[in-house]
Amino acid sequence: MKQLIVIQLLICLTLASTAQDDLVQSEDLKEYTQGVFDFEGQMYSGYLKAIDDDKTYFHYYFMTSTFEDQDISEQNTPVMLWLNGGPGCSSLQGAVNENGPFVFKEGTAEFQENIWSWTKFAHMLYLESPAKVGYSYGNSDVNDDTVAIQNLRALVDFFQRFPEYQAKDFFISGESYAGIYIPLLANQILLHNQQNPNNTINLKGIMIGNGCTHPTECSDVADIYPIHTIEYFARQGFLSEEQYKTAQYLQNSKKCSDLHQLHQDCMDFLEEVVNQYYESPSVFLMNPYNIYGYCYNFKPDSFLLRKNDPMLKRFKPKNKLNDDDQFGSCTDDIGMYTVFRDQKWKEITHIKLDSPEWDVCTEDDEFIYEKFEQQSYYIYESLIKSKKIRIMHFSGDIDSVVPITGTLFWIQLLQNELQLSTTENWRAWYVPGEQTINEQQNAGNVFAIEGLQFVSVRNAGHMVPTDRRKEAYYMTKYFILDRKLPDRQQSVSVQ
Repeated sequence: MKQLIVIQLLICLTLASTAQDDLVQSEDLKEYTQGVFDFEGQMYSGYLKAIDDDKTYFHYYFMTSTFEDQDISEQNTPVMLWLNGGPGCSSLQGAVNENGPFVFKEGTAEFQENIWSWTKFAHMLYLESPAKVGYSYGNSDVNDDTVAIQNLRALVDFFQRFPEYQAKDFFISGESYAGIYIPLLANQILLHNQQNPNNTINLKGIMIGNGCTHPTECSDVADIYPIHTIEYFARQGFLSEEQYKTAQYLQNSKKCSDLHQLHQDCMDFLEEVVNQYYESPSVFLMNPYNIYGYCYNFKPDSFLLRKNDPMLKRFKPKNKLNDDDQFGSCTDDIGMYTVFRDQKWKEITHIKLDSPEWDVCTEDDEFIYEKFEQQSYYIYESLIKSKKIRIMHFSGDIDSVVPITGTLFWIQLLQNELQLSTTENWRAWYVPGEQTINEQQNAGNVFAIEGLQFVSVRNAGHMVPTDRRKEAYYMTKYFILDRKLPDRQQSVSVQ
């Protein structure tokens, strides 16, 4: 018995020292950022085992909560995993451009405090997945299913390193192709909990922003003719009246319905639309991720065409782009490339020599990723019927990459197929204003069906927490608290 206790103690000490080895020294962060990164929580940076081959590890950042939100007690503060999409894009985008405690000033490599950081009410875990994404390394021959299994394995490793967090409520959030990652991971967690009742992950809910879900959104065949993006352009006035009528005709005639056998008229019309938004083979005339935002085209010397960027696959004029073209994605990447490729930063954050050179999105020729045409739509029936987790989909309403039109399409389809009742009718929701003269501001709209809530975020693009930090903060906090978003008559708690 004593021998068993000694062995267990040694295991605990080993796990504790491993986690402690990943601790990023606050003094180093403050020095690197010239005093700006003065974080009251703790930041960890290290690697989690994704496959039991001792060769495949996912890099992570873990930022503990500062417990600044009075609506969520320290005892009830949850752990939240954040995943960006791609597939192949780094989740560190979320940490430094979206919802972390310190983010880059727009268009610069200079840090500033994020007063709407989610670390005020949650312990935030950012995971670079799969292998060869960001600083992660190892076997990168993967598909939608194997990534879910590997993400689960990494989570098991995380809670072994940080056992004090295992009993806490656990949420998963993310955006874009994380609309595939997250539901499939949630399903794996539920299966894991059934098989391991003494080692469960306390999953409470998932929330997905502008997320790929239905086969007509982000599958390889959908990239050929992005039906929801074209509809979105028409609604936003990006098409002429004549083009809008053509789009309606093509849709009603069913010529563009079968993505495996598209009529030539569809391809000709797509090229006509695409050419309106190209000045040259490598310059966008608009930001597809935020149609009213700036288009940043920063590129490090080694950064070539993003072959796996969904917008490039959709909006590539015939015979105009080749593999040697340099191409910016319009997203604001300059800060991330400047810092995450800096040797001093890598030393501070314990980046291993085995790690690849950091890229915001890994190129297709560097790893093999198979996207399943079924996407994640099929899994919602079992997730909803399990009644074990809450689900939110939120959409920035000025994103054309995974637009709100596609999300509303498949939610209505799901409701009809599963005969799910509406539990909350479409209505506006509100956040506090900046002055007493405008105490409440419209933040978007919300409605809910059995097992799933939808939230639109007004004037936000593909990266909602980047464009609308306050709205994203309240939306996420209310989801954690399992409260309805405030309407015009309700008071909104202010920090």
